[in-house]
Amino acid sequence: MGKFLARFSITNTWFKSMTIDKSPVAEFISDRLEVDKVSSVTRRQILVAFLSWGMSLETFQGYDKPKRFWKKFKELVPEMMGNQIIERKSGNDYIFDGIKIN
Repeated sequence: MGKFLARFSITNTWFKSMTIDKSPVAEFISDRLEVDKVSSVTRRQILVAFLSWGMSLETFQGYDKPKRFWKKFKELVPEMMGNQIIERKSGNDYIFDGIKIN
């Protein structure tokens, strides 16, 4: 039984490592964004921060296009930062509550 559990653990760890998102968007979220219940940022602020952060990368892998960036961002934020991040509309802009840019 012990060998089975050890083998399962190794397989499970390998599977998790293969499913971790390695996109520039995931890297940006982990490097530059932080959960902060009292902070709010606009979509524009996040995109500008991503583009300036990404200047040091060799390639954006197409994520410098806003439509592609936001699709990936909205997919990853709940996984990486939890479900407490709320997007709301305020005037002409969208605001994310619970995020702080470092």
